[in-house]
Amino acid sequence: MIEFISNVIGILSDKQADTIIAIIGFMSAAVVAIIGLFGSALTIMLNKRSERKVELRKIKENQYIEFLGSMAEAKIANIKEKHEINKLLSSRIQTIYLIGNKEVQKTLHDFLNIFTTGKVTKDEQNKLYGALIEAMKKDLYGKKEISLESISFTVFSD
Repeated sequence: MIEFISNVIGILSDKQADTIIAIIGFMSAAVVAIIGLFGSALTIMLNKRSERKVELRKIKENQYIEFLGSMAEAKIANIKEKHEINKLLSSRIQTIYLIGNKEVQKTLHDFLNIFTTGKVTKDEQNKLYGALIEAMKKDLYGKKEISLESISFTVFSD
């Protein structure tokens, strides 16, 4: 290969050889610049994607915490406060249906069914609440996140 290049350059005049070498140098620099440009663009896109994921996780985390807080408030509210707390809780439930993944939506639905059927034991309620917390944690922190099978839904003892 080097022999071939030497033979080709030997046939050319000095000026032509210098021109070809300059063109090869320019092309090499252009290829390196293009590769660098694509590498930088890819890095920027991946960073933006990662930032969006982190921001979405913060939003979800905040909404989940507010929902759980509203659940606790609803459980201990007196008659006067019930209507306002129920409105807030309803709004937060709808937000979770909007931002939560399918597993969170399903476990939230299952948990909320206990309030409409009224035929759920305390153990079943605790298991459904535990499943909801686990689904929320998996949505926020990934598939490897585990939780207790049953978490007591008791806020304060009566």
